[in-house]
Amino acid sequence: MFNKNENIGFIKGHMCSPAIATQAEDLIAGGVKELIHVGYAGGLQPELVPGEIILTDGAFNDTAVARLYGYDYDIIHSSKDLTNEIEEMITSAEILYKRGLHWTTDAGYRETWGQVMDYRDKGALCVEMEGVGLFTIANYRKCVATGIYVVSDVYLEDDWKLGWEGNDIKKAVGEIIDMIIKSIR
Repeated sequence: MFNKNENIGFIKGHMCSPAIATQAEDLIAGGVKELIHVGYAGGLQPELVPGEIILTDGAFNDTAVARLYGYDYDIIHSSKDLTNEIEEMITSAEILYKRGLHWTTDAGYRETWGQVMDYRDKGALCVEMEGVGLFTIANYRKCVATGIYVVSDVYLEDDWKLGWEGNDIKKAVGEIIDMIIKSIR
């Protein structure tokens, strides 16, 4: 069923904004009109737990990609209509999630505690490395894109909650992928 459907495809995204931007350029050149990034992210808000799902409205821009494409903004937004459509699907599938902004950085493992606190105070739910690159290209090429992130770990003042040992992350990714596949049947 899935492998015979020309309307959807899953690819393994490359890590960081420049890599996913290049990948998005190639996909759009090949005729793709909608891009949905399903990825992992570090939770910034202390109430988050590994395995939680974040639907993003866009990302605080801590990358070079957006500026190189003429989007010198603090926040690069996902496509509102596609994000709303995904939210309807998530709600219909009775999947728990949070919706809001997140932070994209190109410097993996270089998030300082000061940055974490700053973006947490701005309301960023999580941090990852690809969103801004994807949203920039989609905006530039007049396509639509959004992101769904599964929290893999959570930054705390005196602890770091890692989630790779349990099944919560795998379960959350499976729920999202199944929801997307069922939506196009």
